[in-house]
Amino acid sequence: MDRKMIRKTYKKSIFNYRFPVTVVIATLIFFIMLSACKKENEDESGNGILNVKLRTWNTYIEKTDKSSLRSSYVFDLVDVRTYKYEMKFTTDYIQEGMLDSDINWITVYTSNEMMLDSERDFQFELPAGTYKGFALLQGSDFFWVISDGNKIIEIPDSNSKSDKNGNNSQVYNVFGLDGLYITDANGKLQKVLNDEKIGTSFTISPDTEHSLIVRMNFDKMVWNDNDESGDWSNGDAFEGPTLPEGIETMSDFIFE
Repeated sequence: MDRKMIRKTYKKSIFNYRFPVTVVIATLIFFIMLSACKKENEDESGNGILNVKLRTWNTYIEKTDKSSLRSSYVFDLVDVRTYKYEMKFTTDYIQEGMLDSDINWITVYTSNEMMLDSERDFQFELPAGTYKGFALLQGSDFFWVISDGNKIIEIPDSNSKSDKNGNNSQVYNVFGLDGLYITDANGKLQKVLNDEKIGTSFTISPDTEHSLIVRMNFDKMVWNDNDESGDWSNGDAFEGPTLPEGIETMSDFIFE
């Protein structure tokens, strides 16, 4: 309402009702402020729905032809079979030296099963906000899954031995906008000196359904099939995996 209209309303009020103009203005200001506060609160509160998929760089490319094992040992990495015990997100900005316990983590997934990443699609509610961190508690023993034409081969990669009860050892990784972190003996975040980090933040809006692909950007692996059996066996070796050319982040958030 512009000043001319306020004057007209005021004159009419004085003429017909002799109502104090200060009361009219104060009432208008009150309702304007109330409306603004309500809209602001609506924008910042509430939950959104997030659909999460874990994928690799090669998930959506066409399958390559079957290789000749004698001439080529380079294969597409298409999946990973591993334990993912816990997955968490945070709106906090991750920095070295922070206590992991001080970060406002929201746990969105727990599991005790070894599964393919592509089998872990899930949906959950997440409070509205901009999320800048991602954490994984996962097993250190896992399998790289490569594609040889239509044939799928799983290559075991063990960074540690299971304990006497058969429990797989666990690795806790925190991915921030600027890097990958692990925790030291005191629970403080310590930056790992490499290029592993998430590609971007993402924003959840209230009462809105979103989709997030957490894409692991590993692309190729070299498999030395030393006995030329066509299957992984003791005595075989592998190298990699490698990132695609020009890609520096181990994982990217592809958000819709």
